[in-house]
Amino acid sequence: MDVTFAKPGAPKVNALVAPAMAGRTLSGVCAEWNKKSGGALAKAAKAAGFTGEAGQILEVLAPSGFSADRILLMGMGEPSKVTEKEAG
Repeated sequence: MDVTFAKPGAPKVNALVAPAMAGRTLSGVCAEWNKKSGGALAKAAKAAGFTGEAGQILEVLAPSGFSADRILLMGMGEPSKVTEKEAG
């Protein structure tokens, strides 16, 4: 019996998703991704009126600096009102 293995490597990622809190500029991973994208996330958020309120979703297609097809920022609402279940 011959057994062969594929070359290890990371799978292609089609989408990256990060939480965004209301009333804040992009923070945490959103801030890191914004920097990596050359400010594209902040620019898209401003143009779309995205504020991070609960239920809002911002989709950024073909973000510069990423191999992913899109980045989704999920509005989580006010940080003090996010439950453990919602956070994770």
